[in-house]
Amino acid sequence: MTHTNMSLFPINYFQTMVSPTKIFKHRQYLSAFQSTVVMIFLHALLMMPVSLQLATLDQVDLSVYFPTIVAEIDNTIVRELEEAYQSNQTHIIKNESDFYLAFQTDDSVNTNGIEQANYLVITPTELYLGESSDWKLSVNNEELVATEDAQTIINQLSFAFMEQNRLPIFVTSLLNISLLVFLHLIMLIFGTSFILSLMKHATQYDIQGFKQAFQIVLNALGLPTVISSSLGLLSLDVTLMLTMQGLFFLLILSLSYWKTHFNDRYTEKQLKRNKRTDEKEVF
Repeated sequence: MTHTNMSLFPINYFQTMVSPTKIFKHRQYLSAFQSTVVMIFLHALLMMPVSLQLATLDQVDLSVYFPTIVAEIDNTIVRELEEAYQSNQTHIIKNESDFYLAFQTDDSVNTNGIEQANYLVITPTELYLGESSDWKLSVNNEELVATEDAQTIINQLSFAFMEQNRLPIFVTSLLNISLLVFLHLIMLIFGTSFILSLMKHATQYDIQGFKQAFQIVLNALGLPTVISSSLGLLSLDVTLMLTMQGLFFLLILSLSYWKTHFNDRYTEKQLKRNKRTDEKEVF
């Protein structure tokens, strides 16, 4: 099936994705290269809200980077550290095989000399955190508000950790989420294409194989991805964005089936009927 009156790429894709009828009719117009470009475009649309969300973060979940230390910090530990800090006396609170927690009067702490991979050490001027994951954190005590609430301390450390490691956190988070979004798209596109390609075994449908089904899916994904990406910019919720994309995609695909029955003869009859109806309304 050729489409001699179609616009050039990518204008033809934008024209197709907004029409339920064209989503089915234009199922052989994209080359392999153009299909790849469309997939990259869809992925980029979904990543825009993610990038904005990461750029506006002022703190992270500290338990992701320091799980052992966060699990150890409670109100009792905080009170003991506060008491040691006020008395200005060295006090080793925990000295276990996998965790070291202490207050030291000496400001020059050699963290490399600590045998445990996980440690939290406070001095009169600094707070040091280290985790077996190789993440480190050093905070000036003046940046922390005195409190005996463990969660408040964790939130303050989370903010300080984000300030010191914004670029690596942004890059690693962006790459991880980009991979997840890519896998989401791959599963959605190829999974739905495979299901639609099974229609070739039924005589009432004119989808002839996986390639045509693949292009129908790409056509149907365009508008839902634009809408969900726009919603993502407002809510900055990645899960909600991907969920809305899936729901709108099913809606558009169902609407395309309702308008065309995935049958060329039926589609042509409907188009001719609509044309005659429009002509009667004119006269």
